[in-house]
Amino acid sequence: MYCIYCGKKIDSDEKFCTNCGNQVTSYTNPVNVVNPVSNDTFVSRSINPAPISKIQTNSKKSKFPFFIFFLFLIPIIFVFSLSIFIFSNKERTRTIMIYMVGADLESRVGLGSRDLGDLNYQKTSNNKVKVVLIAGGSKTWHNNYVKPSETSIYELKENGFVKVKSKSLENMGKEETLSYFLNYVYQNYKSNLYDFIFWNHGGAIDGSEYDELSDNDNLKIPEMRRAFSNSPFKNSKKLEVLSFRTCLNATLELSSVLKDFTKYIVASEEITIGSNRDSALRFINDITVNDDAISYAKKEIDVYLETVANGCGVTFDKNNLDNLCFNTTYSLIDTRKIDTISRNLDSFSKDLNNIIKTNYAEIARVRTQLDSYADTEKEAYEMVDLFDLVTKYKSYSSSSDKLLKSIEDAVIINKTNNNYSHGLSIYYPFYNGYFLKTYSDLVPSHNYYQFASNFFQYKKTNGEKSFNNFSNPINTFKEDNKKVDFYMELSEEQEKNLAISDCLVFADMKDGTYKLVYDSKSTFVDDHKLKVNFKDKLLKISDIEYEDESQWLTLLEVDDNTVETYVILRNNVFESIIAKLVIQIDDKYPNGKIVSISTDDDYPLDAMKLVSRRTVELSDYLKIVSTTDSYKITDDSGVFNPNFLDTGKKIYTGYSFFTDEFKLIRESFNDDYDFYAVFRIVDIYGNTYYSKLGKIK
Repeated sequence: MYCIYCGKKIDSDEKFCTNCGNQVTSYTNPVNVVNPVSNDTFVSRSINPAPISKIQTNSKKSKFPFFIFFLFLIPIIFVFSLSIFIFSNKERTRTIMIYMVGADLESRVGLGSRDLGDLNYQKTSNNKVKVVLIAGGSKTWHNNYVKPSETSIYELKENGFVKVKSKSLENMGKEETLSYFLNYVYQNYKSNLYDFIFWNHGGAIDGSEYDELSDNDNLKIPEMRRAFSNSPFKNSKKLEVLSFRTCLNATLELSSVLKDFTKYIVASEEITIGSNRDSALRFINDITVNDDAISYAKKEIDVYLETVANGCGVTFDKNNLDNLCFNTTYSLIDTRKIDTISRNLDSFSKDLNNIIKTNYAEIARVRTQLDSYADTEKEAYEMVDLFDLVTKYKSYSSSSDKLLKSIEDAVIINKTNNNYSHGLSIYYPFYNGYFLKTYSDLVPSHNYYQFASNFFQYKKTNGEKSFNNFSNPINTFKEDNKKVDFYMELSEEQEKNLAISDCLVFADMKDGTYKLVYDSKSTFVDDHKLKVNFKDKLLKISDIEYEDESQWLTLLEVDDNTVETYVILRNNVFESIIAKLVIQIDDKYPNGKIVSISTDDDYPLDAMKLVSRRTVELSDYLKIVSTTDSYKITDDSGVFNPNFLDTGKKIYTGYSFFTDEFKLIRESFNDDYDFYAVFRIVDIYGNTYYSKLGKIK
């Protein structure tokens, strides 16, 4: 007999090998042996080693060959492993694809060329990253390599982007163009990792990539799905990170469609900002082949936030975004967690759907108070933060906590300077329901589609029957010597149907026109009255020395302690810009303190544009002029005209003050002017009403 482990000849009466210490097993033993204690079957080669006491019977001489053998083997294993590591690391590469539709962002101000201009081949090549670009959809390009007459493919080389594939002019808003680019890159750039960047306007659940040369035709989300389905980037070959350098595309709907083609999505719930002072794509210079999705996204998002700060003219602090001059969001979404959100959303939405008729007023009231994205276009896109929505309706569904937890799990990074954005938005129609007709192709949850459709239809049907016009008279009273309050009586039906409101205050200019002096959001219902308190926040601008030369400022209330107003700033050659002043008014600064000054004059603000707002220094300008527009606010019958901003406008010359010789004065209502107020009201059916114009006593 011989030991099957070391080959030593074994005496018939030996139970353990004296050479290696293993239990003796004959070559002729059966393969399977039954353990008499447990009756479990086990393989004879799995028998445990002999106890240490048995091994100690070996001599040092008998162990020595094995010790030498292992000493010899270790460096071989080390060298072999090191060789594999070096070889694999050398061959490991990453390819970043950029799908850039320049559109008017490029033709107007060259933002696409600006973003591409800071990419550095030396850095990307050192990091084993290749950058491949397809560009089109713009009437004009502000560089010397992209031609508006073609839709070609370019690679970042030592001297910049070089054309590698000529292609005739194509519509960048068509799925075939996207599919062609995806397949071309995969076939010609073999890499371990692939990332993709959409660059253009974004339209929430309308998709993105609006081609200026094709009547702004764009890639709809179903078109994106078909294009990616016709590419290799699916199943086990998913993209690592899919980024949207666009507005409004951090939606659950888009994530649920594209989860089959990418592991992660980087996008913004809000409008995104471009700057002529910086490149948001320069983060690519710092991406390495070894960056995971989280590292990749952190670099991308931090650079974006820094470009916003540079555009605002403020110091960037990635841990404190309060000084950014735009409402800003960006998030990293783990698409592997989207299905869990959809399942929990289905249960949550089923509960809400069951109570639409019995609890419609409260559901609608909450909906009107949810913050919507895209500022002036919020009633077109009707996107709200999903986490915020669920939180506000938490008491109506037992699935709320699970849904909130699944959202938190999916959103790996959430960078924002507001308190209601949590990284993932959802379509919640209330005002027009424009996208409901196509929503069934996008919705991540059948029950949510039913809820959204039923809610909107209930609002539409019952809203047409609404008989409350809220054309009530306004009353005034003094609460104390420092406050002047306005109110209007509400019927029980009106109070039940009121959702949100604000109040406009006008000064009579005694020539048939009125100047808007305050737009207040501080309205509330108390004792069946709709009330508003201004708390002495009315301001005038005045010469330091001569207070009689003063003018009312038009103030928009931001919150309890902050207002905004617009003025004209002129330099020493009398060139002018329109600037926004943000003013803090509280007990510490009773006459108001200017906390920021910014301008949109470079590129006018537009909800569908990447824009550049910059801060300015008052000391750089010679004079400050208050805006002095006034309007005819009533029709010939004396009834308030809701469209007063568009009609009857009159512009006064107004006073100008040297920037180092003006001050702000907090004013209350005085005998120099007659003041009038009107409440603007939105009911639970989305209808807007105005009260009767009331004179303030």
